[in-house]
Amino acid sequence: MSASTLDEVMAAVERLRGETHAMRAELDALKANMAALEARQAENARDQEVEVGPDTLVMLAAAVTSYLGKRVRIRSARQVTPGREGAPAWARHGRAAIQTSHRLHRGQ
Repeated sequence: MSASTLDEVMAAVERLRGETHAMRAELDALKANMAALEARQAENARDQEVEVGPDTLVMLAAAVTSYLGKRVRIRSARQVTPGREGAPAWARHGRAAIQTSHRLHRGQ
């Protein structure tokens, strides 16, 4: 191998090292941006309550009225939006405990 060929190979290796370093820096920046966006999106999702429309409220009231056999009025409702993995186990368990604790009397 001649000196000029070795010099050319070494220059190519150094150029590739520089490009690799630049790509790693760009990848790290993209990862940081993605993490910041995901954190902001999670924060916005927590802060944002989805309003239930009047048509949905009417349908809920009709379903409960049909089940109980007496007229009901729904005072408020909001949509529960699960996180990325769904609702945490403690939240599901808590909802189930609350729902089973109510004594519903049909037809009164």
